[in-house]
Amino acid sequence: MKKSPQISFLKADIQNFPFSDCVFDKILLSSVLQMVENDGLLIKECNRVIKENGIMVLSVPSDYIFVKALNNEFRTGLMEKYGVKGKGFYKYNDLIELLQDRGFEILETEYAPKKFGSFIHEIWLYFCYRFGLPLSHPIYFVFFYPIAILDRLGSKKQKGYSIIIKARKKLAIKNF
Repeated sequence: MKKSPQISFLKADIQNFPFSDCVFDKILLSSVLQMVENDGLLIKECNRVIKENGIMVLSVPSDYIFVKALNNEFRTGLMEKYGVKGKGFYKYNDLIELLQDRGFEILETEYAPKKFGSFIHEIWLYFCYRFGLPLSHPIYFVFFYPIAILDRLGSKKQKGYSIIIKARKKLAIKNF
């Protein structure tokens, strides 16, 4: 692996960041929030370390829309298999409320994948879980990637099984 002087890695407790207040311009939480036990504390920490008007982008799984068995009978098994200690999945309104209650305003929301990509992914996930197949294998990408390109044709608001939110830290009200 090529090393870069601009990148450094740090292993830390994501619910107690070892950083000063207001030091980051942007934060990315990609499929992280649903994995932690105390999601509210994580969002509070993000608010603490991000600058005023800083941007946070996060993605979390929501309900599966085509294979309802993934929402019910398989959800617990999927969460156990991946060591999920948090909620695992979010309803849109619950996620918005969590962010707003901890000082973020919502700028944009989008679902990804869209309907077609969600359909492909849910079928794949169902068969992998049901028949004990590995969830990642190079052959899957050879087959699914060309098909998933069609998913880009969907609109931003077209519902899929994962929510992406772009939020900004609210400005603090200053007393004069």
